[in-house]
Amino acid sequence: MKRNITFILFLLGIVVIFLVYRRYPLDSNPRTIQQVAKKTFNCPDAQIVQLSQDSAKSTQVLSDRYDTYFTPQALETFLKQRYSDKYHFLAKESNRQIIFEKMTIKKDLNSPITYYFDITLKVKSTTSSTHTLKVTGSVQFINNKIISIHFEDQDLVSLLAP
Repeated sequence: MKRNITFILFLLGIVVIFLVYRRYPLDSNPRTIQQVAKKTFNCPDAQIVQLSQDSAKSTQVLSDRYDTYFTPQALETFLKQRYSDKYHFLAKESNRQIIFEKMTIKKDLNSPITYYFDITLKVKSTTSSTHTLKVTGSVQFINNKIISIHFEDQDLVSLLAP
């Protein structure tokens, strides 16, 4: 008898957890933002730099690298804006390495599809100088897929300029 009551309470607990999860699913969007940022800013990636000789293959590799995070139209825009590879080329050309350090993400309280983020990067040069800087930006989601992303990257681009 005591065993049956324990089993019934256990099942009720599972049902309650399931119902709460369905009502308030875990927000996977911050994890997606962080994964995209790490792939974008840990560079240079030798594979991406090497692919610059073959633009069709490069586009395919970059599409495969990011397609799980974006809607098709947003991925096309992301690739055209060169967010997917420009930091890799700039880092390679300036003999620097960009290292993703940390990220803070805040959800916009007035727009449930919008998030704002700050990324802290370390930029190391071959002459052993190291700079720490921030890249800020925003991203919007629909159905857990990025529909737009923007990086405020002027400081990084200026630092990497040859």
